[in-house]
Amino acid sequence: MRVVAPKVTLQPRMADAPRLVNVLATPKRVRAYLGARLVADSRAVLTLRSNHFLPIYFFPAGDVDPSLLKPSEAIVDLPELGRIDRVWDVVSDGEEATAAAWSGDFPPDTPWAALSGYIGLEFRAFSRWMEEGEEVFVHPRDPYARIEILDGDERIDVEAGGILAASSARPRLVIETHLPVRYYLPKADVRMDHLTPSALRTRCPYKGEASYWNLVTEKGTIENIAWSYETPIPEMSRIGGMICFYADRVDAIRRNGVNLSVFGI
Repeated sequence: MRVVAPKVTLQPRMADAPRLVNVLATPKRVRAYLGARLVADSRAVLTLRSNHFLPIYFFPAGDVDPSLLKPSEAIVDLPELGRIDRVWDVVSDGEEATAAAWSGDFPPDTPWAALSGYIGLEFRAFSRWMEEGEEVFVHPRDPYARIEILDGDERIDVEAGGILAASSARPRLVIETHLPVRYYLPKADVRMDHLTPSALRTRCPYKGEASYWNLVTEKGTIENIAWSYETPIPEMSRIGGMICFYADRVDAIRRNGVNLSVFGI
């Protein structure tokens, strides 16, 4: 029997983040497509969410097209819920999402008891997801996740590759629930003469598409050392075109001369 673990891993949390798990009802209409075919459509979706794994959508069984579900012999291993053996492949017009749907019966004394009889769908296995009239990328948005953008008034220096790669007294701080603070710096305060565009692109459901940058110095090249959102979604427009460096790919990030790496940032 093949065991499948859905891809719901989050980027590392702060070391002191508590482990929280709960089930939430969403008022949004949620739709999932495989190719051009509508697989699920509901205004009664439940979301299994945690600050230690990505949200998972669960649909009422009656809101999932049963003609597209093919019983699978796989077992799905889900965070907190454990192993579930009622699993389906989703098949539509020659496309197949393997072990992409599942359903279980959960003890009534658990936080996820409400999910009993609902059908969970593997987000990344489907071609397209919609929340109301907007497409959602990468994973469902966590209703508990909060993002603040604050103007900073302390100097941020970034040392990497043997040079001072950036120095700014006008950073914008992006503060996300349970994540380290990220410092976005104006390009005018970054050694753009040492940065070259990378081919890498990623998406964030909260910010949009990220472009990446390589740092080139006499010591060599550090690939994908920083990123920027050149055209972020409207809610994140204040960081548009600014540069943010990975803390673990630079020599130091200093705030008013103090190395932030000693604080785990």
